[in-house]
Amino acid sequence: MLKRPEVRLAVLGAALLGSSLAWYLISPLFTSRQAYVTFPTLAVMASATPRLPTATLAPTETITVETVGSALAEAQLLAVGDFVALNYVGSGSAEVYALESGEQVLSLEGIEVEYRTDLHVLLTNADPAEEFTAAHVEGSLDLGLLDGVSDQQFELPEGVMFSDYRTIVIWCNPEQVPYMAAELRTVAEEQPTPES
Repeated sequence: MLKRPEVRLAVLGAALLGSSLAWYLISPLFTSRQAYVTFPTLAVMASATPRLPTATLAPTETITVETVGSALAEAQLLAVGDFVALNYVGSGSAEVYALESGEQVLSLEGIEVEYRTDLHVLLTNADPAEEFTAAHVEGSLDLGLLDGVSDQQFELPEGVMFSDYRTIVIWCNPEQVPYMAAELRTVAEEQPTPES
């Protein structure tokens, strides 16, 4: 019966098909489908944009509304500013308070911005009317990450006075662009002077 060519071809085809099916079923025991290729990351890739310097070793901790409690209600308002959009649409206001303990607190209220991770709150001397670049925020003070788009407070580090800075910038580290900025105006500038 195996002497007929048709039968030989059928047996050979069945053997090839059977061995291929058997290899397909048991090959995962011997081979791995995971590629062991590493891709360069931003940490090792050359970059034309400089990394944002920070004046502190680590950003200061964000103060929650519960932590401050009623301290802001009793605090002295020192400066105010309204955020204007720079590279992304955004709005909100910033207020700087002096607490009875002598600490100064930056309060961000009504913040609305296209949120993404790694948005930092910076104090800088750059003019918000100019086009911001990474060079404009050199020497700025990084107060920490913007935690979503809600009201939050940041304690200024000890020895830092808000009067040393004139602008608050919401800065995106990965993109190296400002989202929005607020120019601080002292409350004395806001109040009209009495006429004589």
